[in-house]
Amino acid sequence: MSLHDYDDVHVVFLVTECTFLRYFIPLALTFRSRGSCVTLAVTRTNKLSSPHLFMEQINILASTNDFQVSEIDNIKQADIIISVEGSGLSILPERTLAARIIVLTYMTDFVSLHDNYASHADLVVFPGNYLPSLYNKTQGTNWCQGSPKYDIIPARDDVRKRLSIDDDKK
Repeated sequence: MSLHDYDDVHVVFLVTECTFLRYFIPLALTFRSRGSCVTLAVTRTNKLSSPHLFMEQINILASTNDFQVSEIDNIKQADIIISVEGSGLSILPERTLAARIIVLTYMTDFVSLHDNYASHADLVVFPGNYLPSLYNKTQGTNWCQGSPKYDIIPARDDVRKRLSIDDDKK
């Protein structure tokens, strides 16, 4: 599959927490630059990061970048739905689930949540191979991006040398 397969599509980001925006915005801007329609689908939660507490900022963000904003339960059509750890998928109207579903993993939350959404997702995005291998979450449609944070494990001697740590002064 080519990146061009994602040109000019309707992409819905399930914003169930404002903290997810830091992952969504770079992706949303990329989709917009490729001619796609982007919707930030929000819902009310009891968390301090509930989107409804920050709607003014979300609307400014949306109008500045030509995104749409909608309630999750009003989403009627999408080509691609992007969620963090499956959050918001259960709220979507059933007819929307025909879209391609991409789930981004979040820190190590996937350890306990992965089994809840993996069978519904077309793609589960991990930052590297190390964590899904460590926690035996390698089945299914995982896409391991690769990240120096998780994939490069420096040798102890290399770190000591780079940081000028004297072995005699441990």
